Amino acid sequence: MVSCGREGRPDLYGLGIRLGFYLQWFGEILVEFFDQADVSDIRLLGFLLSGAIVLALLIQVADQRAQGADIYIMLQLAAGSYIFLVPMYIWKALTCCDRRWDPLGQTREAKMAVFNVSTMLLLVIISALHLWFFGTYMPTKGRQCGYYGFFFAKVKLDNTAYVVINIIVYVIVILVCFSIAVSWTGLWDGQRPEQRPEEAEQERNARRERARQQRAEVLRTMRGLSNLLVYGLHITAIELTVRWNQFDNIDGVDTSAQTVPLLVSAGILTRFLLLHYEGRNDDGSTAGGRRPVNPEDGSDQQAEAGDQDQAEDPNAEMADLDDFVAGIDLDNVSEFFEHGSPNYWLARTAIQRREAAERAAARERLRARGVIPRPVRAHSRGTTIVIN
Repeated sequence: MVSCGREGRPDLYGLGIRLGFYLQWFGEILVEFFDQADVSDIRLLGFLLSGAIVLALLIQVADQRAQGADIYIMLQLAAGSYIFLVPMYIWKALTCCDRRWDPLGQTREAKMAVFNVSTMLLLVIISALHLWFFGTYMPTKGRQCGYYGFFFAKVKLDNTAYVVINIIVYVIVILVCFSIAVSWTGLWDGQRPEQRPEEAEQERNARRERARQQRAEVLRTMRGLSNLLVYGLHITAIELTVRWNQFDNIDGVDTSAQTVPLLVSAGILTRFLLLHYEGRNDDGSTAGGRRPVNPEDGSDQQAEAGDQDQAEDPNAEMADLDDFVAGIDLDNVSEFFEHGSPNYWLARTAIQRREAAERAAARERLRARGVIPRPVRAHSRGTTIVIN
């Protein structure tokens, strides 16, 4: 049986709309490569695009104006912003959820609870729509026309094996979302016993920091290659689905419904790239501070200059503490220092100071973009530090 319903829906998945999604997906890869701290901005764009197409799909389904292939293509576009998570969670399962090898935990992405919850809810809605489509729509209304989809080859959307595989996949996705939501409540915290190493603290910290940096670099490379492969394969699946179903009038960019998402995605990505290069040029032209001292040159003048700099800089001692606690965070500081000891409180103070400085740097980037963030507060032993 050949495909029926040759009239495509350029207002739902025309070329401009598809290109807008594709730019956001590959823009996310570029943002992660250049500056991981700003990836939340491009992710917000993906969330809004996916939410918009899910809302449009619900309206079309309620009015019974969408065909089977229309629904399938729109679901693929909506799920595209989350498709990169599939290999990430497969990797987490293979590593037994070891936080040291978690590619999602090795980024400097700014995290917001509201955004995380909203993203999770949208992913559950998309998964539920997939279950409805393959479990209810295709076995009934979907058999009236021979629509095709992609599963590493050309397959009919009502193919029994294809339907079963998709149902299993999206049931697993919903279960994973539920597990993540439960983990946010803290019910699984403290299940692992603490193991205190017996080596010297400085040697242990130095070795741990070297290993952490190596893991972060490996995971960053793996994540970039995985995202490139997954997004490339997903785009191929969508474009082949459009061609296989022989839709007409969907390869032009001639309506506002197509130009708006395309220009929004292109504009946000271009703005990020310009800000990145302008910021890098500014950093290169205004960089200052202490010059590094050659350890092989033991001249008295350099030693006196170093002592004078340290005397003039009241934060020099805290900078030494920052190096000492490199690779340690507030969650595992008790693994390296005895709880309640002087070194424990010094380490916590240094970690909080480091995190506050990172947040302040992120706030400066937001101010450069015209966004006024809220003040940052750091708490240490009854003292509140406010950073404007």
